[in-house]
Amino acid sequence: MVGNYDCTVVEIQADAATIQSFLPAELLLGDQKATHPVLVLFGRQTGVAASISPRFPTMDYFEAAIIVPFVYRRQGQYRGPFLHTVKIFLDLPASSLGGVLLYGFPKAVARFDVGSGSFAVLSASERPVLSAAHSDRAGSLTTAELSHVVRTMQQPSVSLHPAAGLIGSGFWWNFGGAVVTPASVAMSISANVIAKFPAAATAVVADGVCVGRSVNSWRIQTRWRLTRPLSLNRDWSPWNGVRT
Repeated sequence: MVGNYDCTVVEIQADAATIQSFLPAELLLGDQKATHPVLVLFGRQTGVAASISPRFPTMDYFEAAIIVPFVYRRQGQYRGPFLHTVKIFLDLPASSLGGVLLYGFPKAVARFDVGSGSFAVLSASERPVLSAAHSDRAGSLTTAELSHVVRTMQQPSVSLHPAAGLIGSGFWWNFGGAVVTPASVAMSISANVIAKFPAAATAVVADGVCVGRSVNSWRIQTRWRLTRPLSLNRDWSPWNGVRT
């Protein structure tokens, strides 16, 4: 799969025990500390297509996701780190079905209310599940801040497929060609979007990136690529860190 993604990312340090409860039993958090990062992404996907043939029609859709980075397998030849996607909302049923059947991604169709500087995922009762006011922040990321973003996001993915069990895939963020800039975000998430979602993460104000801070936010505009589902018993290390 290939596509273009313009999204805002909010990184939140939340209670590690709660984050661990989001994971399948075969996975665990790599950093055994009191808190662990969770990423909330929201934005627009455009030109998404199967990379095997340019003749397939492309897809455009809004998307929001909750992802846990630095996840490890309890055992196996290659243990991690991986990204584990906890929830994905999008407004295109075809992409939702394909993501579930092929990759085991926990995708759900939702309605979105998007404006200039505002983004909301709505429940069936039209109440916001996730809502955010966001804007570009002046300035640019330092080398250390950009390295933090790349280290946090450029990891292979591990998902729990309902039939195949744990499977891997390589999501290439293309940081070498991406535009990554600081962002300002005021975000609210419904406490029941995921069972036991951390209370500290339900209302967040973030302003750019500062390494070591508990809340960070940035915008990424990129042309990405996703491999087909692959066995976890391979060397995934090339998918960790900077790829150009």
